[in-house]
Amino acid sequence: MTAESAAAVIARLDLAPHPEGGWYRETWRAPSESGVRSPGTAILFLLEAGQSSHWHRIDAAELWLFQAGTALTLKTAAHDTGPILET
Repeated sequence: MTAESAAAVIARLDLAPHPEGGWYRETWRAPSESGVRSPGTAILFLLEAGQSSHWHRIDAAELWLFQAGTALTLKTAAHDTGPILET
């Protein structure tokens, strides 16, 4: 994805900067009890060329659906000490 086409997608989908890097917009949130984290959400997420998402812990299942652009390397680890797996 070129910078120009990425900018167009960001504008068209009304994406906002994501705290961990890239751009996003939440499209769905499961109902939750007051004060309890929602059991599920769905987002649109875009990384521009050269951007990366910061290393972070996730406590829920994630589903990645490729839409356009180039290959992505996903690094995962089952524990804080690794090993780090690349897919």
